[in-house]
Amino acid sequence: MWKLKFNAAKCKVLHSNPDNNLQYRYTMLDESGNFIALSTVNEEKDLGVTFESNLKFEKHISDIYNKAQRVLSLIHHSFDYMDQDMFLTIYKSIVRPLLEYATCVWSPYLKKDIRKLEFVQRRATKLVKNICHLNYEDRLRSLGLPTLEYRRVRNDMIQVYKALHGIDDIDWMSPFTLAPSNNTRGHSLKLFKKQCKTTQRINTFSIGVVNQWNNLSDLTVTAKTLNNFKSALNGENWNLYKFICSC
Repeated sequence: MWKLKFNAAKCKVLHSNPDNNLQYRYTMLDESGNFIALSTVNEEKDLGVTFESNLKFEKHISDIYNKAQRVLSLIHHSFDYMDQDMFLTIYKSIVRPLLEYATCVWSPYLKKDIRKLEFVQRRATKLVKNICHLNYEDRLRSLGLPTLEYRRVRNDMIQVYKALHGIDDIDWMSPFTLAPSNNTRGHSLKLFKKQCKTTQRINTFSIGVVNQWNNLSDLTVTAKTLNNFKSALNGENWNLYKFICSC
């Protein structure tokens, strides 16, 4: 076991099983050697991500949405005019990272949350006055910005590639399983998709990425380096600027 000392007063219990009706009280030794009962919570922030018992991440999405909106308001009131290059530098530096931190963990699957996040970029692109009259897709095309929806999928694919090729050494509780090799359709690194009963489980990273990964070409998934894989992803038949979950 890790030889880490835990502050029992800061440790909490969060249940993610909706059918968990157990009343068991978890305890932990404090610094004095006494057992103290751990409190049960419905949400908890860990490493910058707010986890909820229903695993929908609505609180986290709402928090980063509000934070990004505040930053956009500050930018709007700080500059009378921004050209495209200036906007891209500012937006990519201090706005978009707020919306993309650890997306592999909390990537939204509810339409309302997908629209909510995309609205931030939709609003942001209107700060460039010479293209604000264009529709959202054309503004993105003019700026060379893909949708946030596309970038989340791309980030997922990059993370899967890193895991399968040993670039990221992750101690998976539930690792990816390659599909049987007797299936001749698709590429050689197809993943087996496990059966799930709950919507939350279906949309977890290790399950939710399977279909998209299996639809990639063999040339892409067998790329020799990460940079080659990223370049190959750009050649996949994806529309970078089309917001699929249309508002």
